[in-house]
Amino acid sequence: MGLPRLEAPLTLAPGLTLVPLDSSLSVFDLAAAGAVGFREWAMLEPVSRLCACEIETAKDSDVVPGYDTLNRAWLASVLLVLRGFSRHLGIACSSYSWSLIAGHQKRSAHSFQERAADEGVDAAIHRPRRDLPQFKGRLLDFHARFLVEHDARTDPVSSEDAAWIAMQFETFNRLASKSEPFRLALEAAIDWRYAKEPRLAVSRIWSGIEAVFGVTSELVYRISILSASLLEERGEPRKTRVSGREETL
Repeated sequence: MGLPRLEAPLTLAPGLTLVPLDSSLSVFDLAAAGAVGFREWAMLEPVSRLCACEIETAKDSDVVPGYDTLNRAWLASVLLVLRGFSRHLGIACSSYSWSLIAGHQKRSAHSFQERAADEGVDAAIHRPRRDLPQFKGRLLDFHARFLVEHDARTDPVSSEDAAWIAMQFETFNRLASKSEPFRLALEAAIDWRYAKEPRLAVSRIWSGIEAVFGVTSELVYRISILSASLLEERGEPRKTRVSGREETL
């Protein structure tokens, strides 16, 4: 939810692809998924028009050390947020492509009419010829309201964005599998958006920064130095970054 439709699929990492849905996801399509096992489908109806993409994650890319199949998609979602797409949420998962659900009502309309004419409306409704496969999936991070940065990106994900994610992915995946503080920082990078007001969001982001650096005392000055050391080369740029952070903090 919250990413503009792509012109073509983009590879984000080995076994991870950002794919445009073939068509829009309607309430009738969701209801069809509900008929084959998607119990929470009605919760997605208010935001279905904002769903234009899916992240396809391959089971054979689930390797150790690292995240499992579904959490690899979550990590790609985190990196999209870090890249500036903070309007984005991964709200539900399915064992088969959402493109099979999106547009299902239109694709099956002709079959419905034929069966209704041949066997009656009751048969067309309760024993459709073109039913969806049994649904296996669930809701994920569904939030009816969340904070969004004023400068959050609204442009489509580009090949440059995909290349950046691919460059970072395995490092993030390896660190997250071995380091609890790093996992906490990743979670903070995502769930600050679910705070009720900005001050709580900032405190959540701050907890992620503390987790990355393992800081327990002299927070302002030490985090300024450590952050500058991470972001800048030695010399004047690093000193400038430290002084700038101190003034901001």
